[in-house]
Amino acid sequence: MDEPLIMTRYHPRKEGDRGEGIGSAENYFYHSDALGSITYLTDEQGNIVESYEYSAYGVPTIKSHLRGSGNSPSLWGGCETSGAGAAKDSPGVGNKPCIVKESVIGNPFMFTGREYDSETRLYFYRARYYDPAIGRFISEDPIGFEGGDLNLYAYVRNNPVNFSDPTGEAIDIDKFVQKVDSNAQKKSQHSCAKAIRQGLEAGGIDASDRPQYAKDYGPFLKKNDFAVISIENYSPQKGDIIVFQPGPNPYGHIQVWNGVTWVSDFVQNPNKISPYSNQTPAYDIYRQKPPNSPGLWQNLINNMKNLLLGVSK
Repeated sequence: MDEPLIMTRYHPRKEGDRGEGIGSAENYFYHSDALGSITYLTDEQGNIVESYEYSAYGVPTIKSHLRGSGNSPSLWGGCETSGAGAAKDSPGVGNKPCIVKESVIGNPFMFTGREYDSETRLYFYRARYYDPAIGRFISEDPIGFEGGDLNLYAYVRNNPVNFSDPTGEAIDIDKFVQKVDSNAQKKSQHSCAKAIRQGLEAGGIDASDRPQYAKDYGPFLKKNDFAVISIENYSPQKGDIIVFQPGPNPYGHIQVWNGVTWVSDFVQNPNKISPYSNQTPAYDIYRQKPPNSPGLWQNLINNMKNLLLGVSK
């Protein structure tokens, strides 16, 4: 699950309840921020039952808004209302919450919408586990240096406020391009946005929040570490993406350079940047953004590869 929307919990059956099977059910609804981090859950009446705050790298602070006794939804427990451990201000639904060590209602989804294990204090990012206390993955990036980072344990190039890495992998340009290539037809199938979306997913990007139309892909690409580059004296580079605004197609067009030609849902003319025969609508070119200058960064990656492979020039 990449975008949790609703969680259903079943209350245990009480002694004396009639019938068989499980007890009553309670639905909780997820609310998230721009990074996909869960900020709070509400019940069926719109009451906040649990809220979450995070450090820059995702260490969660979990706050329960539930009473320790009473009717639904407080059957789950939560803040103590009496005794040595009592929270101040009689916490309950809609009142001042208290901090708890783990989700009282059993919610696993927290920072960037990933599952948090309160015992190990690690997040599960599909390809590997992430430790928010140190802001690093606990194992190397499975796609190695192809992710474009010499630090194979780094999380989103140390910029967690603006980016997320839902799969635990930086984007693999080769896999991205290969996927688009493998699906490209000789003629347009009128599904360029779908072709690019499938390619980005193959390269490791979570495209669950992608736009519907090609013309709207710009902000989504920027969110996933692509940047607009200058059209002046442009020379295509493998993995470059062009987003066209409406022209012959009212929904725009999107395409990627595979190293030889432009492709989307079909293979295009390598000598033309526009997919159309007699028009070139307004467009922007996007390229994966390196943390340092492109020349220096590529040289560092190449030198590291050569060192590890024992290759000398």
